[in-house]
Amino acid sequence: MFIYPFSLLFSILIVIATLLVAYNGLLFFAGLSFKAKHRKSNSLPFISVLVAAKNEGKYIGSILQQLSTQDYPKGKYEVIVSEDGSTDATRQIASEWVSRFPDRIKLVSSERSVGKPAALNRALDISKGEIIGQLDADSSVESNLLTSVASSFEPGVCAIQGESSVRNKNQNLLSKLTSYEHDVWNRFSLQGRARLKLFIPCAGNLSFVRRSVLEESGGWDKNALAEDVELSLQMWLKGYKFEYCPEIKCKELTVSRLSSFYRQRLRWYGGYFQSLFRHGNLLRKFCAQAIDGEMLLAAPLSGVLGLLILSLGLIAFFAGINTVQIISLTPYTIAAYTILSLVSTVAALKFEGEKNSWKLMPAIYFYWFLGSVVSFVAFLKILSRRKIAWARTEK
Repeated sequence: MFIYPFSLLFSILIVIATLLVAYNGLLFFAGLSFKAKHRKSNSLPFISVLVAAKNEGKYIGSILQQLSTQDYPKGKYEVIVSEDGSTDATRQIASEWVSRFPDRIKLVSSERSVGKPAALNRALDISKGEIIGQLDADSSVESNLLTSVASSFEPGVCAIQGESSVRNKNQNLLSKLTSYEHDVWNRFSLQGRARLKLFIPCAGNLSFVRRSVLEESGGWDKNALAEDVELSLQMWLKGYKFEYCPEIKCKELTVSRLSSFYRQRLRWYGGYFQSLFRHGNLLRKFCAQAIDGEMLLAAPLSGVLGLLILSLGLIAFFAGINTVQIISLTPYTIAAYTILSLVSTVAALKFEGEKNSWKLMPAIYFYWFLGSVVSFVAFLKILSRRKIAWARTEK
């Protein structure tokens, strides 16, 4: 009597996991044929660039130097640092840059940390830009960034998401693997969504939104773990959407320590699950973008399902549950995960010009397993309503 419900559960999990893999495979192959749309607006809107910073003393000076020397007209942009209860020299360094460029750099501070979403809203309150941009403090940009942003805001464009790349890829094995995952996300997942005209999420860093749209959407939700994705969902529900603009670029840092990887991904995956449960009604607006939005939010479930399938398979093996369904379906699931992992990773490696890429395959499987464990922990925490702290990630 126990075998049938066990096999049924196992089969359902395998079907869901395979559908998620197949969907991401569709996005991957669609992204291969993506061609960026050339945009050319002649307007010069006032742009406010917001930089939320907590304990970013090592990086804040560099990004402020790059933003203070933009080739965009000096009277048409401002940079606002929202310092969030730092315990290092972040506030002092930012203050020095304000003294050097009082006409274009501002500083707003908080004695205690209130989290990135609240810090961004605090900066938004004192900004005056028609276009509101967001950059991470550890980013690196070229002098033509704001000129490229202005050119992309043609009439009818409400928000744009640029393309970031990792600048510390070769720091160690973990940073190399996270950079390849980053490339797969940017070059294939986002490009696939843009190619198929699906839901483009805000990635936080290097995103720019019209002020009117941002304010109508309520700004950044201070209670959201993934405030960037939550913002893009709120915008979409009000009839607005992000455009993907790979010609707008920056470089950023990725994590290089396992502890940092765990904390960062726990918040990311927890944020996706949080928004998934919040917006389970997206499908009421039954359309391709709504379906894609739900699939995006459900993406971390692939790791949860992978672990569940593995666990149930081991239980079946050691408990002597020998069913035809389990034996026959397991290889197909493993094959689906393997094909998607290998094809997408090899493509990213080839784009990066990585030699002897096959040597990274064992590490890639370990990386996938590690991410699955974190997604499983995040899923349990959100289900049990246990708090996931919003904290700065050490790179």
